[in-house]
Amino acid sequence: MTRIRDYEYFKNQYEKIKPIRGRPDCRPIHDRRHTHKTIIAKKLLSGETSYALKFHNTECVEYFPNGDIVVRTGGWVTPLTADFIYTYSPFKCWKQYNKVWVNFVDESSNHERGVSYPVNGELTLQYEGEYQNGQHVHGVMYKPVGDVAITKRVVDRAKAKAARAVVEPFLNFAKLFLAMSDGWVMHSTVKEHVEIINGQINWGYFSSPDLYEQMQTKEDRYIFMMAYLLRTDEPIKKNIAETHEEKMQWGMHRIHMYDKQFKFETLKRRVYTVVEGANDIYTTKEVIASGKAMTNVV
Repeated sequence: MTRIRDYEYFKNQYEKIKPIRGRPDCRPIHDRRHTHKTIIAKKLLSGETSYALKFHNTECVEYFPNGDIVVRTGGWVTPLTADFIYTYSPFKCWKQYNKVWVNFVDESSNHERGVSYPVNGELTLQYEGEYQNGQHVHGVMYKPVGDVAITKRVVDRAKAKAARAVVEPFLNFAKLFLAMSDGWVMHSTVKEHVEIINGQINWGYFSSPDLYEQMQTKEDRYIFMMAYLLRTDEPIKKNIAETHEEKMQWGMHRIHMYDKQFKFETLKRRVYTVVEGANDIYTTKEVIASGKAMTNVV
């Protein structure tokens, strides 16, 4: 179904909707019981009128006579705000990565699926198509007015380097260990360093700060920590080392223990994840939105 969303459409809507009795400025846009979703008319300095769709106290979508549209969140970065903008604008809209994003056609772009920009409180979209008598004539094409800046959370290289430096002894040990074993972590070796209960390894739980501290202070725990970090990763290869049977309500259950082969890079990634979880190694950086939804935005 075609979504007709332009100035003339909402001008007609405003004129058709009767205000709530006793509330001359309250014109519910859809269900008259939903007085938190209204349409208002605003006089512009030019003497013309714009029409805004309000969600509670925020004018989330405003239509101008020249075809431009302004979308706003009012600071409410929520799925409900995004859904309201989607419903009452010609744009796709959703919440992702801590931002409300809109997707629209930009005539200067080659993106077949349109371009996406964040609504940093307010986003003005200039109409680039042909517009006559308050209606779109040839397509619906928009372009943001000016550059759209967005703040991203990025790794501070100096902080990351300093935080990783103190775990280098552990990484050097692990690299040598895996090189000598051709990447194999044998179950018989792991058993010497972990608790076994009913034939199963009792890993326990360790937070990133716990592991980060142990990597620096407990050399006798290096093999355990190496096995602990790799416990949930899919190995290159694995061979059954031991099999135990445990009696369950439905019968006997076989539990296999494996010798596993890993790449050192797999462990290194795990270690760096621990470092990031135990330290503040991030800073913020303002960048220009590229037309695609971005991760790590604040």
